[in-house]
Amino acid sequence: MSSSYACPRTHQPLLRQGDALVAPDGRRYPIVDGVPRFLAYPPPDDGSAERLRRALALAPRLGWRDALAEDMSDPSAVAYVTTPQRAAYVELLPLGPTTRVLEVGCSLGQGTLALARRAAFVDALEVVPEQAAFARERLRQEGVSNVAVACGGDDCRLPYADERFDVVVMNLVLEWCGQREPGPFLEAQRRLLAEAARALRPEGVLFVATKNRFGLPYLLGVADEHAWQLPFGSSLPRWLLPSFLRATGRPAQPRGRLVSFRRLSTLLHDAGFGAQRAYWAAPDARYPAAYVPFDGDLAARRAALPPAALAVRRRVRWVVPHLPAALLKHVAPSLVVTAMRGPAAARPATRRAA
Repeated sequence: MSSSYACPRTHQPLLRQGDALVAPDGRRYPIVDGVPRFLAYPPPDDGSAERLRRALALAPRLGWRDALAEDMSDPSAVAYVTTPQRAAYVELLPLGPTTRVLEVGCSLGQGTLALARRAAFVDALEVVPEQAAFARERLRQEGVSNVAVACGGDDCRLPYADERFDVVVMNLVLEWCGQREPGPFLEAQRRLLAEAARALRPEGVLFVATKNRFGLPYLLGVADEHAWQLPFGSSLPRWLLPSFLRATGRPAQPRGRLVSFRRLSTLLHDAGFGAQRAYWAAPDARYPAAYVPFDGDLAARRAALPPAALAVRRRVRWVVPHLPAALLKHVAPSLVVTAMRGPAAARPATRRAA
């Protein structure tokens, strides 16, 4: 276990001492029920943690799937963490029998299993302790032995050594990162991407899927969960959004930060990533039916999409076929990018916090 992990603050190697991983400077990270914890802040308990604890208690007797169904009354919530379609992005990744993968934000393991079946080893990191524990139990019941699950990343620092991985996966994580940090969301996103570059080997690949700030659903007035269900939400000017939130009786601070296509490209470049390829996840990155590259003959690819790829809200479905190919990448509901880490000389240095 200790060979995979490093102190998220100093990046120094950790040694196991009893039920903890210990850094050379004495920092200690507990191991709880087999899951190392690297949390910088106390985890919030909003009620979902208690539900997951109940499901985790039921899982050995009922099986993980039935335990979830028993505890979650909403069938769509169960589908969200069980549907294989949600891990379709593995087809975009260079996975093989020697590939080492870091999955940032493994949730309940819905993508971890698909990654583990194609890679040599997967390190899965999850910020919610109960989700990490459930993912570990789920993988155990599925007979998966090439995954190590850890809990951490709430400060957007990764508890792994430099240049450890061939692939890093961030599937619908970037928009949420930094919620527990006191500083701006943008700085947290920059730190997380720089950390991904640090953990990747030269020419390693980062996969990022995130919601688009200027995606058609938001531009057409769909409620934004990151802005407390405010219509238009993140598509509003950032200086104006807090005023709209307060005026409608909502908290003034958004629940995360969505980025545009251009901003995402810039963030990746600034973090040390070179070659980028962007995709339209149709209909969106939560339940992708197809990944369509924005380069090449996009119009022909769009015409050949299966019907499920356009299973979006009616107002969006009417607009998409008429959009010029050059515009679609800026208003697609989700942004999906694979990016290659540059050589060590081209990668920005990350400050090692004391």
